[in-house]
Amino acid sequence: MHTGSPLILRLHLQEGLEQGRRRFVVSTYSYFWTRYAAMPPDQRHFYEMIPEHSPCHLYFDLEFSRDLNPNSDGDAMVETLLRFVSKQLQALGFPAVQRGQVVPLGWSLFPPPPPP
Repeated sequence: MHTGSPLILRLHLQEGLEQGRRRFVVSTYSYFWTRYAAMPPDQRHFYEMIPEHSPCHLYFDLEFSRDLNPNSDGDAMVETLLRFVSKQLQALGFPAVQRGQVVPLGWSLFPPPPPP
């Protein structure tokens, strides 16, 4: 029996199953992430289904190869993307994106190279 704070259920879609099938999973975030973290990485093909008109956040997972782009400035590229996205959102009637609304999550898989 659940007690305490309200039970909030989320809908996730699993893809990559045999014969192109999909599976819908309804659970709390906590339960979903516990199960998700225990899965082999090659089976982690899920999307959160966000109902229309529900508040949500925009996330970008940005990567580039430093070997293939040795003269690229990752910070400058991110700033260019943010300016572009802000202009596009404003054209749709949304307020301008403020720098304080952007949360850089840092380097996860490819840390920056050591200084020369």
